[in-house]
Amino acid sequence: KCAHILKENKTNLIPSKIIAILKEDLWTLTCMDDMLGIATIKLDAKTGEVKSFRKGSLMDFVTMKKKKD
Repeated sequence: KCAHILKENKTNLIPSKIIAILKEDLWTLTCMDDMLGIATIKLDAKTGEVKSFRKGSLMDFVTMKKKKD
């Protein structure tokens, strides 16, 4: 399913790792390739409908918090 959704969204990401989390009838699939490209897909667990699709690099998804002194 992940590869099919990536192809539908016209991305050339070829996942080498997929992390799947099911929470409250919503699948969150995080697909990562060897070049640190990431796609996050949210699917309805009952219908299989794609709720959201987001792609970017690892650095787009990482947030840094400043340490308070």
